[in-house]
Amino acid sequence: MKYEEASMILNKVGKEVILSGDKLIEKSGQGENYYQVQKTEKNWEYSLIYSERKDAPKKKVIKKFSNEEIAVKYFFLKQLSSHYYLNFVLPTSKNEVDFTKEIVKQKVSVLGIPSSYYDFKDKRKPSSIQVEKNNENNLIVQFIGNDQQIHLETLPLEIEEGYEVMYERIYLLYLLKTLEKELMNSNVLSSNFTDEDICVYL
Repeated sequence: MKYEEASMILNKVGKEVILSGDKLIEKSGQGENYYQVQKTEKNWEYSLIYSERKDAPKKKVIKKFSNEEIAVKYFFLKQLSSHYYLNFVLPTSKNEVDFTKEIVKQKVSVLGIPSSYYDFKDKRKPSSIQVEKNNENNLIVQFIGNDQQIHLETLPLEIEEGYEVMYERIYLLYLLKTLEKELMNSNVLSSNFTDEDICVYL
């Protein structure tokens, strides 16, 4: 993914970023911290800029890349996930007190999310979110890739928290796949997001 492509898509979905030379920057308010991806002398860096400090802003390098497209895609996926979570996922989950399996089913049904995106019975549906009971008190939330293998999983979570995380990841995955389809149909993307891309995003 190129700088221009990432900038165009993010701004189109409502996540404002600024393209400035060899740098792609998350737009933020005055004194707010922000993320950026930037070309350096030897590589590309994904960084958090602490601009809330009274003195000069401080940069914390989170990840380094030897390839521009991989670096920009990483920034893109992180920004997209944050935008979708804050503007779509969180508003639909923050007022729920006790998450259960039935509440997860109800919420995804209201959103029109197909059952292919989730599973409660270890069927390992391709590109889905499933939950596995660790014991009587804990759940593990997993992302199943296209190869039907576990690519990402949480630590054991309390039952209510586990179902809440499951719901949030189902919704996030659905939003990404919906955008992916739109971008593929308009020839903006030439290939689907990989399982590794989705792990970064989730």
